[in-house]
This record gives sequence, structure tokens and C-alpha cells, in this order.
Amino acid sequence: MGLLIPAIIHVIRLAKITACANNLSQLYKMSQVYAAGHRGAVPKALGSEFWLSFQKTTPPLIAPSQVEVCFCPVKGEMGDVGATDYRGPAVLWSKLEGGDPVGADVEGNHGPEYGGNVLRKDGSVTEAELNDVLWSETARTKLAP
Repeated sequence: MGLLIPAIIHVIRLAKITACANNLSQLYKMSQVYAAGHRGAVPKALGSEFWLSFQKTTPPLIAPSQVEVCFCPVKGEMGDVGATDYRGPAVLWSKLEGGDPVGADVEGNHGPEYGGNVLRKDGSVTEAELNDVLWSETARTKLAP
């Protein structure tokens, strides 16, 4: 049993990291749905407000009953409508290239000794370690809380 429990805990953590990546992917898809209905334009909001703007559309792309997509399962805490665990772009979406980060976990979502998931403008999601250049770059310059 002593060997099995740590393995189970590790598998559960990996499942939560995958669910977090899926949330970022869903947010990206919402940006594409929004753009399809607005002549290719996405919201001009920056930082986490970019993702929260999908709760404010009429009708909302993220309904109050679906706000769990805005929260990191690894962190394990659900917030309220109008809050999110994900950072958004620090500059306008139109200024970013296909491989640039447009979203990521807030620092600490996966724990203080871990990085988090990073969403790129091309829709791909990458898990970045704390010491990864991608993670430190997104934390310093590319994304805003």
C-alpha cells in the first residue's frame, strides 16, 4: 500500500494538469468563436480581463453555470463569476505572432515549486516547468494577471 498511494497521487495530479490544459484550450476556442462572430476581432481587454470578457458577452460565451473553465483544477479552488486563475495577453491579440503566449496559469496555481500550462496563439498548450525559459518569459513580459 505504501508504494501504491504515491503513484495514485501522482496520477491524480497529472489528470488535474491535463484538465487545466483543457481549460486553457477551451478558452482559446471561445476566443475563436468570438472572433468568428466579430469579423475576426477578439476582445481588446488585456490580462485576465481578456478571458473574463467571455462572461460579459450577450449572450455570454461562459455562462454562470460554466465558470469552472476559468479555474485551474490543480489549484483545487473554484472562484466566483468574474474571477479566473488564468493570465491573459499583456498586449493586444493582433500584435502577437502564432507561437506567442496568450494565456497561462497564474503563478502558484500548480504549487510554488512548479510552473504551469502556457497557451499559445496557435491554440497549443504546453506545460512549462518553473525553471523553463518559456515560463519565466511569460511571467515577466508576455502575460498580465
